[in-house]
Amino acid sequence: MAISGSQGETQGVVVFIGRGGATRSSAEMPLRGVARSGAAASLQGTTRSGGSRPAAAPSAPLRGLSPPRGFRVELGSAGPLVILVGHSMAGMSLSLMMEQFPETIKAAVFLTAFMPLSGSSAMEMISEVQARIQSWGDTEFVMGENGIPISFKFGNTFSRQILYQNCPTEDVALGELLRRKFPIIQGEVAFSEERYGRVPRVYVVAKDDKAIWEELQRKMIAGNPPDRVYEMEGSDHSAFFCYPSRLAAILHEISCSYH
Repeated sequence: MAISGSQGETQGVVVFIGRGGATRSSAEMPLRGVARSGAAASLQGTTRSGGSRPAAAPSAPLRGLSPPRGFRVELGSAGPLVILVGHSMAGMSLSLMMEQFPETIKAAVFLTAFMPLSGSSAMEMISEVQARIQSWGDTEFVMGENGIPISFKFGNTFSRQILYQNCPTEDVALGELLRRKFPIIQGEVAFSEERYGRVPRVYVVAKDDKAIWEELQRKMIAGNPPDRVYEMEGSDHSAFFCYPSRLAAILHEISCSYH
């Protein structure tokens, strides 16, 4: 299904790019709310724990895709009405997708996410986060041959203290059960005004985020201004657990705005 306006016209399809601490089940929470408003909702890069073929949720057609091939298939079937939502480090992937597929992305939503400048790298942004939080605690890293981490998996203690501190206990437990390793994009992320710049950008600020804290979010917004900014008061890094209904309302408003 797709969001429809008062005259029945299609307004948008929402695709959530889940990465790192954002598992498929966590992504389903806001998408179910959006789907109840009439949006078609899909998941990119999110899986069940230990699996690569997630089961479909009854409220919306949810599909696990392997970018970039699966992403091209998804966009080809959805037409020019896709609204991409990138959370946390998925902001890096979202930026690359904006550069590759600007003609088929209606709007890009950075949900308390990295929103890099062209020429910056994931490791640069991770280093900035590390300078603030000091320690990754029980997070597990896999190192490459050059001594640079190539993937990681958040630990339970780190997640509870930094990622889920304002979330309901049952959602925290679910997030811990479904958490998986996350590959780190290597090298610089480059994009152009002609392609990346064509896509309207929205940033959703989580004001109580301890991972990508508000000051860093504001710094990225000031350095690379989006078209609009939303704020989620009291939300930690995992807005889809803290306030799924509020997030769903924001995504629905964005979907209706870009049609």
